[in-house]
Amino acid sequence: MEKTLEEKIESLKKRGARRKTKRYSEEFKRDALRLVNHLKASGWTQQAISKSLGMPWVTFKRWQESYEREKPGGFRPVKVVDRKAVTLVSPSGWRIEGLTLDELVEVAGRL
Repeated sequence: MEKTLEEKIESLKKRGARRKTKRYSEEFKRDALRLVNHLKASGWTQQAISKSLGMPWVTFKRWQESYEREKPGGFRPVKVVDRKAVTLVSPSGWRIEGLTLDELVEVAGRL
């Protein structure tokens, strides 16, 4: 029998309370984000989700951003306006500046 939404919320809260360290396990984080995304899709507000799970919203946001950075191909499409000097900014914030487009393509290919 599938758990109700309230049972899923309570189960996640109990798992979080039972952890042996200050850190949450990767499995817990993924399960929490799956539930958070389900609740958001169901129309729940950030405040309601945070209150129901007993965790700050910023925690879920940080976890989500962390998983998005880990995905391969995290670069966003860009439109090149000036081929003389290009700046590339990665999703995690590092920058490559002052190269031509051809040089940048070569450097990115070697990464």
